[in-house]
Amino acid sequence: MGYLSVLGPALALVLSVGLLKGVMSFPDDGLTVNCSSTGYPAVPCPAPADTETLDLSFNNMEKLPAASFSSLHRLKRLLLQFNQISSVDPSAFQHNPVLEYLDISHNRLPQISALPFASLPALTYLDISDNAYEEIVLEDSFDPLGNLRTFRLGSSSTISIRKDRVKRLGELRLKEIHLVAHDIAEYEQGSLMVLKNLDMVSVDTQYAQISDKHFLLLEDLSGSTKALTILKVDIRSTETIPFPHHLQTSSISKLIVRDIFVNGSICKTLPSYLAASPEEIIVENVHAEGECYLILGSFDRCRLRKLFVKDIDNKDFLRFIPQPTLLKLMECFLELSAIHIGETFFPCEMADFLVNLKALNVSVNELTEWRLLSRCLKPFPALQSFAIDHNIFEHLGFLGNATAHMENLVNFTASYNRIHLEPQVVAINWTKSLRRLNLRNNQLMDEVFQFLPQTLEMLDVSYNDIHVVCNLQGMSRLQELLLSGNKIMALSSVLLPSSVRLLHVDRNNMSTISEATFLSLGLTELDFSGNPLHCDCDTPQLARFCSGSTQTKVLHWPSGYRCQSPDSLRNQTLQQASLPWPMCHTAALAVIIVSCICLPLLCCLLFKKLRGQIPNLSSNASYGAVELQ
Repeated sequence: MGYLSVLGPALALVLSVGLLKGVMSFPDDGLTVNCSSTGYPAVPCPAPADTETLDLSFNNMEKLPAASFSSLHRLKRLLLQFNQISSVDPSAFQHNPVLEYLDISHNRLPQISALPFASLPALTYLDISDNAYEEIVLEDSFDPLGNLRTFRLGSSSTISIRKDRVKRLGELRLKEIHLVAHDIAEYEQGSLMVLKNLDMVSVDTQYAQISDKHFLLLEDLSGSTKALTILKVDIRSTETIPFPHHLQTSSISKLIVRDIFVNGSICKTLPSYLAASPEEIIVENVHAEGECYLILGSFDRCRLRKLFVKDIDNKDFLRFIPQPTLLKLMECFLELSAIHIGETFFPCEMADFLVNLKALNVSVNELTEWRLLSRCLKPFPALQSFAIDHNIFEHLGFLGNATAHMENLVNFTASYNRIHLEPQVVAINWTKSLRRLNLRNNQLMDEVFQFLPQTLEMLDVSYNDIHVVCNLQGMSRLQELLLSGNKIMALSSVLLPSSVRLLHVDRNNMSTISEATFLSLGLTELDFSGNPLHCDCDTPQLARFCSGSTQTKVLHWPSGYRCQSPDSLRNQTLQQASLPWPMCHTAALAVIIVSCICLPLLCCLLFKKLRGQIPNLSSNASYGAVELQ
């Protein structure tokens, strides 16, 4: 009997005081018990009967005995990866009829059939990869898994894949399959052609030397899926790319390659693949040796529309030679991302030919105005989204004027550069289509506001050198205004467009903030945390607004809003801050003091008069009577 099956509620309560290492939480998908890396089973893991997710990964489990989780009838997700499990009792899961997610990867199971699939009819996700089996064999016991949608299998030990052993894959209604295919010694061609209509297939070669077996495997998979992912591949020893040769006629629309080792020899076949490629290619984490000069031969049809390249560790690897066929390929692109590839120059010969490009992202490179936009006629004329974050651009006026011809440009983001306003700038001719402008983390100052486009719906000038906010009244469409991390000391709603719905002014130098500023704007999101606030008699009213507003979501409330002064309230949150009543009601206090002094005196005078104890008044009254006679 497993630990979980013998722990009753009382014992679980006792253990929770001193022995419970796991962390319990209540996410939206039910109770989660986390006993990962706790030394289980030597250290028990008490789990309530209503547990839906149990994490026992990274422990010392060697086997799953009978009825291991018998008390957990609601268990839906079980994580057992990175243990030393080598055997599973046939009745280990017989009391878990709703188990949907099982990860038992990175263990020591000698064969896939070691799992009792008859007890797992609800399973939709199964990861049995990176175990000790040498051959992928799916026996009759696999039949109950009619609900399985995601299947991860194979390991570095797997050396054989044969038709008769994997034919049951075709009987499942899988949507995703992940195959670890390291050093394959035997692959029977056509074995994986039984897979049909998958949304995603991923193949992890774990940096094995690519062989003809890998080529055959990938060819078979190319007709089974819409998206193919190849992971951890080393093709430095071959001049041939291990991608399916008939990409134009396959069902693949997206090709993803991550963690790849290449050298310059790849360029002998790469251009032909680009022309015959799927509609979208994503390449990430490229470890490159040598140089690659792209020389593209003639082609009739181009399918490629989206190209995403990120993280090439050799900035001298890619070399572009302008040529008619390559420029023709440029015309096919609708989206192009070249992020962190060490690029320092984008030739005009290419920029001017990307006439259909709608989205361009060249962030995290070493580009400047003179290396991307200068001297080009009308680069990227159809752009709708343009990202140049984390480069070394400097001149705001140049950037605005150089993009003026982009009549469809809606989103322009140029954060984390060195952008400032040139002294000689008189005006900037922004494109009238621009709606979103991100100039975060630059070197902009107060005067920038008079040179910004009036068409903006979102403006981010956070983390610049701004002291005063002005000249925004003309931005009648502005809905999102982000001013975080500047040196702003005061903010007035009179200076802001009434259209603003999201306002971030956190981490500035504002000491006094009025509730009226926010009420007049009708905000839906507000952040003014991290300011050196001076708490006064109006602070409770502001705190009530932040706590009780149903329309405005105040970020980081209440912990992010603390008094900097006066000293008596320093470091208290606005919710806690409260000055003594007399300090906030001086007029009322004066009335009370005067009343306390005058009221007794008046009462005394009235009392004496009523008692006839005022001689002077009596004498005067008698004297007046004589005079009348």
